[in-house]
Amino acid sequence: MNTPSQKQIMMIGLRADIIISIVKGVDNLEKFIFNSAYPLFSLMMAVLLITFVLTFEPSYLLTHAVFGFTLIFTLQNPEWQVKLMELPGFRQIFHNRARNKYINPDACKHIKLNSAIKLQKAVKEIMANSIDAETKRLIQMEKAVLTEEAPLKKETVNTNEEFLKLKKKITIKLKSQGVTEELIDQLDEGEEAGAKGDYKIRAKGILEKLNIMREKLAVKIYQLDSVFDAIEKIYFVLTWQNKKASLTLLTLILVGLLVVTFLPLRFFICLGLIKKFARGSSYYKRKYNSNVQCIKIELRNFFMQHKVFKNVDLYKDEDEWLDAVWLHPKRFKNKLLTHLQDTLEVTIPQNFFEIYETPRDLCHAGGFVESAFILKPNDLNEWELRHNKTLYKKSKNPVLILAFYVINSIMSMTYDHKMS
Repeated sequence: MNTPSQKQIMMIGLRADIIISIVKGVDNLEKFIFNSAYPLFSLMMAVLLITFVLTFEPSYLLTHAVFGFTLIFTLQNPEWQVKLMELPGFRQIFHNRARNKYINPDACKHIKLNSAIKLQKAVKEIMANSIDAETKRLIQMEKAVLTEEAPLKKETVNTNEEFLKLKKKITIKLKSQGVTEELIDQLDEGEEAGAKGDYKIRAKGILEKLNIMREKLAVKIYQLDSVFDAIEKIYFVLTWQNKKASLTLLTLILVGLLVVTFLPLRFFICLGLIKKFARGSSYYKRKYNSNVQCIKIELRNFFMQHKVFKNVDLYKDEDEWLDAVWLHPKRFKNKLLTHLQDTLEVTIPQNFFEIYETPRDLCHAGGFVESAFILKPNDLNEWELRHNKTLYKKSKNPVLILAFYVINSIMSMTYDHKMS
């Protein structure tokens, strides 16, 4: 087997990034169902799922599984999705006015996640290396027509009718090459953003990359250490080398056995569904408030580090600097862009001070970004991470809390040998 070239390795890496993003996209389906993106739809799904659990017959398990897969697979067809939206009732459920008020893509259209920009570049690279010269030429022709750029070399569009004919010809040719309109749109967006220079992700130096690699390696080592530690402790419990922990586990198992015996499993599933839908109903509101707080905190950290405002003013009267116009934005704009990229993994356009008149406007727009921002632990954020209840945190699974309680009461094998 021939050794793969650097280009092939790069392409595999890019495709891996795209596949990972597709897998992570399953999370969006969960948000769509449980987190009240469309409250009426989530209410309808809650009623259907709870009714299904209460009336479920185990003897028809395979039938239910095949039916569920068929339904999900069928609904992936875009044409059938459009027809479904035309049915009575569905248009009202999925109308923009029925959408959660904390979802507003237009409000945050100028704020992009670093991961989304990198994914867009990955798609662009794969397309640039996979499509043939004829297809590339047709894409350039379509861009010239749509953006009304310089006249085409051989074909000139003078009327709307000629434009439609050429557009149809290009679309048919592109589809025959296996290039979807979605990929073309992503390619066009990526090229336009790069040409205008609105969104530039700072290239990291060798030392920075080395430090990032060390940080990631440290995290992996910590995770491996935690796994090995958990295995050791489980071994101690199962072999009764720690009698107190083993008795605690046995008591919990017996209590759980009694509960499951007298209360049916579907009862707990229904309780779990109710809790998930209830907590999900406030997800977008909590995410919005948390994102606003995160941007406000990082702006305050930036202004403090670069002495744009006095420290007393930044903490004493937040409204004063949040509602004030940007002070000398051209002097520190690149540093602020870099700061937000490194801390919140988010990219804003270089003319942000023209789009958002005040820091509060930027915070408000950032609240509508689809993902929840996570504050990075450092000295300036320590108090916020400990005491700020507005910051978004995932709910803890009670079963895991119980398991950690048992595991944390056991001494690790390493420390046990040291003490002995």
